[in-house]
This record gives sequence, C-alpha cells and structure tokens, in this order.
Amino acid sequence: MDDEFAGFASVADGRFTLHGQCAQPLGVHASLADASVVLELELIAPVEHLADSRT
Repeated sequence: MDDEFAGFASVADGRFTLHGQCAQPLGVHASLADASVVLELELIAPVEHLADSRT
C-alpha cells in the first residue's frame, strides 16, 4: 500500500490497540506483529469478499 493510509496502532500498558483505514476499531493485541497481521487481513478482506460474491 504505497502512499495510502492503512491504519494505526496505539500502545498503552504493553498492549497495541489497532484501528483500520477508516479508524474502525480492530481490537487490542499483545504485540505489534500480531496487530500487523490483523491489519493485513483487514486490508485484503474486502477484495476477497468481492471475489467470493461473484461466484
């Protein structure tokens, strides 16, 4: 995702609160790596959903 806003994570008490590209909450995660995986899945989910709906 070059030059596009993908989302953000904030850190408090060692937990990473993740928000998506529309600032929607995507949960609290134990590590930045865990939050990154969830964000990656969120970013590809709409594309996969559209592909599934055409079959």
